Formats: sequence, C-alpha cells, structure tokens
Amino acid sequence: MEFKDLSYGAATSQYRLGSSRQFGYSSVSQVPPKKAPLIGQGVDHPDYGDGRVVSVEGAGDAQKVVIEFRGRDRRKFLLKYVQTYLEG
Repeated sequence: MEFKDLSYGAATSQYRLGSSRQFGYSSVSQVPPKKAPLIGQGVDHPDYGDGRVVSVEGAGDAQKVVIEFRGRDRRKFLLKYVQTYLEG
C-alpha cells in the first residue's frame, strides 16, 4: 500500500485539514481559571470569633463565602458584609 503526502507546503499540521485546531482555535478556554484568593483566609468575626474561608461562590455584589468557625460550625455570608473582618 502506498501513501501519498496530500499536505500543502512544508508546514504539515497534525490536525485534519480545515479543522479549527489547525488554525489555532480551541473549544477549551486558554484563559486560566481564577483561583479564589479568599479560600483559606482567616476571619475575625465579632459574633462568631475566629474562622477560615472554606469556599466562595458567585460574583460581584452577590458573591458569597462559607466560613468555618471553631467547632466546625459553618456559616454563609455575603462577602460585602464580612470583607472588613478578613485578615490580611
């Protein structure tokens, strides 16, 4: 069986001719996901005491944080209301 080189020019591509990948496009975003800088940050809340941010959800004014206080008590807050209590 004989194979013919059907590529055009010296720069052959590993992708199928006409593929979006051939032109450098990808369905996967090339922008790295933003890591939530708040996770692990300490909190000194006036009512609940010391704690750590364990998760972040949402964005903008609706962004929420889940804080784990001593005794493994977890509470969810709007970030805009507890931002002043964040350490660091």
